[in-house]
Amino acid sequence: MKQRNSWRKNVYILAVCNSFTAASYTMIVPFLPLYLMELGADESDVAVYSGFVYAVTFLIAAIMAPFWGKLADARGKKIMGMRAVVMLAITYLVGGFVSSPEGLFGMRIIQGFANGFMPMAMTMGSCFSPQKEIGYGLGIIHSGVIFGSVVGPLIGGLVSHLVGMRNSFYVAGGALVFLSFLYWFLMDEPPTAEERAVRDGEPLPNPEDLQGKTGTKKTGIIEDITYAFGNKRLMAILFIIFSTNLANYTLQPVIALHVGTLLGSKEDVSLISGFVFGLGGLSGAIAAANWGKFGQRRGFFRALAYAFGGAGIFTVAQFFAPDVYVFGALQFLFGLFFMGANPASASLLAQSAPAEFQGRAFGLSSTANQLGGMVGPLLAGFVAVGVGVAPLFIFTGTALLLYGAVMWHYREKEQ
Repeated sequence: MKQRNSWRKNVYILAVCNSFTAASYTMIVPFLPLYLMELGADESDVAVYSGFVYAVTFLIAAIMAPFWGKLADARGKKIMGMRAVVMLAITYLVGGFVSSPEGLFGMRIIQGFANGFMPMAMTMGSCFSPQKEIGYGLGIIHSGVIFGSVVGPLIGGLVSHLVGMRNSFYVAGGALVFLSFLYWFLMDEPPTAEERAVRDGEPLPNPEDLQGKTGTKKTGIIEDITYAFGNKRLMAILFIIFSTNLANYTLQPVIALHVGTLLGSKEDVSLISGFVFGLGGLSGAIAAANWGKFGQRRGFFRALAYAFGGAGIFTVAQFFAPDVYVFGALQFLFGLFFMGANPASASLLAQSAPAEFQGRAFGLSSTANQLGGMVGPLLAGFVAVGVGVAPLFIFTGTALLLYGAVMWHYREKEQ
């Protein structure tokens, strides 16, 4: 079977594709507060504006994610990945032409419809990877995300510093146009449920199940969501994914603003913010694949407990950072732990959903992810207006420590 012998090749290609998409994203999104000021937003209101500009993409993406996941199960995962890449490239190119905060808000609405490549890549990776290698495979794919998250802010900060934020959109869009050709001509279509069962030595799936063979029994999105709510383990994993992104996007929209506060000047803030973002991504890239292996050996809930606990400690510590150098070092340590949550939760999701439901399960995970990304920036914006940016680090770090304690409890149940 072709997929039996080429699963590693496809996993590595997905990792490269995720690197491109993550780099294009982190070239732009962390700097949106600075772009808003460039487009004319008042500095005193930029935290609230940023919250809405961040959140609207996640709202649209959350609504659309189950639809894209269902289409992936019905029409093929490869073509749906291509849909996301092409739409995202167009979105970024449009972003370079906007001339007002309202135009940027409209561009972010369009981006919500374009979202979905990264969860689709994780879905495809779970299909390509043999069951005994799923933690390793998803860890490699997520390493691509983290690598892109390292280079993206560095490139974005440098481009913005040298020639303005607007040109970052053109560079990101051009990179995704190139990626679309790489992806389409090198990727295989993932194996079917029957092919995976044969490969892994498991019983063939029952086509009469609700989550059964697509094309034999069609289900609507409401039925899919109803099935997910009936699967308690699956719902628990979806809540973990929601909580992870909630924590991440409570902080991401304000980090560039906090760096500016620590510097005491707007001069070079985009360049230095890019390096700070890159440090967290660099440490995550170093650790992500090892987190996947650790979860495979010791349990994914244990991995989540350690990841959330360590990330919580270093998030709280960032509140006390006296300067940008200490803050950057703590971002590096934060990334070592926080990035472990993603391969662990993706592996648990793949284990918790039946084979024929995995496209829809990862679509629902994208909804959970996007909902966390929607609530986080709005929460950050309103808290920042009320008490300032710095207390967000105490608030988010405490929440992460609580997540870690809950995952430790689930670790005992997993054993």
